[in-house]
Amino acid sequence: MTPVLAKAREENLDNVEATVGRGEDTVLCDGCADMVFFGIVLHDFDDAARVLTNARKMIKGSGTLVNVDWKKESTDLGPPLEIRFSTEKATRLIEQAGFSAEPPHDTGPYHYIILAKP
Repeated sequence: MTPVLAKAREENLDNVEATVGRGEDTVLCDGCADMVFFGIVLHDFDDAARVLTNARKMIKGSGTLVNVDWKKESTDLGPPLEIRFSTEKATRLIEQAGFSAEPPHDTGPYHYIILAKP
């Protein structure tokens, strides 16, 4: 049992499931998610466009996609600059997957956030 799942059970949250898989190959449900959250990971997938397409399948029509990621700037922290997504690239990928993205916002010196609706 994963630590997250163990904590959920400890808190009597019986509707939490843990699934291990590749984002490129995973669609957990059809239109069931209120939110899909990518926390500084979108740049790490082998095929971010496919992952976003899968997220679009899972999210409700009233849901929200949240993407927080590293700015494409050289910093002492974080992944190598060459694998980071610019806000323009991330927005383009999100919109190509069928979302309507709001303009990106800075969330501090290292990260940006993009919110999007189906």
